[in-house]
Amino acid sequence: MSERETQVSVRSLLQQDKYLAPFKQVMGERAPQFVASIIQAGNSGLLAKANPRTIIAAAYTAACLDLPVDKSLGFAYIVPYGGQAQLQIGFKGIIQLALRSGQYAALNDFKVNKAAFISYDIRSGELVLDDDKLDEYDEDVAGYAFYFKLVGGFEKMAYWTKDKVEKHAKRYSQAYKSGKKGTPWVDQFDAMALKTVIANTLRKYGILSVQMQTALKFDQAVRSDINDDNPDYIDGQASFLTEGDEDEDKGQTTKEKVLGKISAKDKKDIEKKEKEESEGEKVEGSDDKLPGLE
Repeated sequence: MSERETQVSVRSLLQQDKYLAPFKQVMGERAPQFVASIIQAGNSGLLAKANPRTIIAAAYTAACLDLPVDKSLGFAYIVPYGGQAQLQIGFKGIIQLALRSGQYAALNDFKVNKAAFISYDIRSGELVLDDDKLDEYDEDVAGYAFYFKLVGGFEKMAYWTKDKVEKHAKRYSQAYKSGKKGTPWVDQFDAMALKTVIANTLRKYGILSVQMQTALKFDQAVRSDINDDNPDYIDGQASFLTEGDEDEDKGQTTKEKVLGKISAKDKKDIEKKEKEESEGEKVEGSDDKLPGLE
C-alpha cells in the first residue's frame, strides 16, 4: 500500500458521496448502521492496515447481497490478506441466499463425527450414519455433509471427508497452507469446510439465483474499489471453481481458471472488453455490470 493510501481512512472515504451514496441506494434507512459497522471493522485488527478502498468495496458487495458483515452472525466477513481486504461469504450466508430464492424445500448441513459414520456411497449419494452416536460437539470429525431438496422434488446428499477438505484448502488457500492466523481457513476450519461442501454442491446440482451467482463470483475476491467489477482472488480461487476441477486447473493462473469455467460467449465478451480497455477505447455497452452490483 502506498503512503498516500495509508493516509486515507475508511471513515474519510465514507464521508465522500462517491462511497456513501451507493450504500444509501442499496440499503435505504439501514445504511447508517451498516456504514458504522464498516468503519468499526476498518479500525480493528489487521484490517486497519488494509487498503481502505478494498474494505469498502468488500462491504458494498455484502450490502448488495443484503448480508451483514458482523463476525458474530457468520453470514459474511471482511478479511485482510496481503494488505488488501477480501469478502468471505460464510456458510450461513450461502444458505440464506438459497432460502431467499424460494426454490428449496429443505437444506441441512452438519459435521459427521467418526463414531457416527458408517458408510457413504459416492455413486448414489447415500450416507449411512448411526443417529444415536451423531454428536456435533465431538472434535473427532470424519467429514462434512450437506443435503438439499428442491421444491420440485429433486434432492441431493453430498459428503466430503475431512481429509478431502484439507487437501482442497491446501491447494486453494495460501493462507491455510502457510498456517496464517486470523484467516477463516485457519481460525474457523469447520465453518469453511461446511461452506466448501455447500457451495460446490449447489453450484453443481442446485438452482442458483442471480444473488447466489453474484455471491459465488465475488466470494474470496478483492475488489480494488467500489466500482471495480473484476474480482481478484489473491488467496486462492472463487467458490464457483470446484474441487472436482483440480486436475484441469493445475498450473493455470486465476484468470485462466475463471475463463475456463464460463460460457464461450461470456469469455468472448470479457476478452473483447479487455482489448478495448488496453487500446484506451470504450464502446457502448462495454461497462455493463454484474447482476446485483449495479
